[in-house]
Amino acid sequence: MREERQLGIRKLAPEDAVHLRVWLNDERVLTYYEGRDRPHDDAMIRANFFPEDDEGVSRFLVLFGEEPIGYVQYYPVDSQDKLAYGYSPMKPSTAWTSLLASRCIGTRDLEAVSSQA
Repeated sequence: MREERQLGIRKLAPEDAVHLRVWLNDERVLTYYEGRDRPHDDAMIRANFFPEDDEGVSRFLVLFGEEPIGYVQYYPVDSQDKLAYGYSPMKPSTAWTSLLASRCIGTRDLEAVSSQA
């Protein structure tokens, strides 16, 4: 019998830096995020993911069951950015950025974040 594990998210916490460090030093992840020549050390992780001024960014750890598998964030965008991204008045006014480290679960990832927004 196949076990069904649930996809979920929770707010990013300082102790999650260990997961970010692993993912952001993996060439497969860096190929799509910042480039393979930009591995992240502890200082970069603190500055980029745990800044003192969060600028309205909501950050989450993506979980598959209890296993951390990725990171997702969302933030409000202004009118100029909406035009640049091609948003119309009928579309959501939030820009989504997703980095899944080990599995392709994009649709479920966005649905989980949407339920937290």
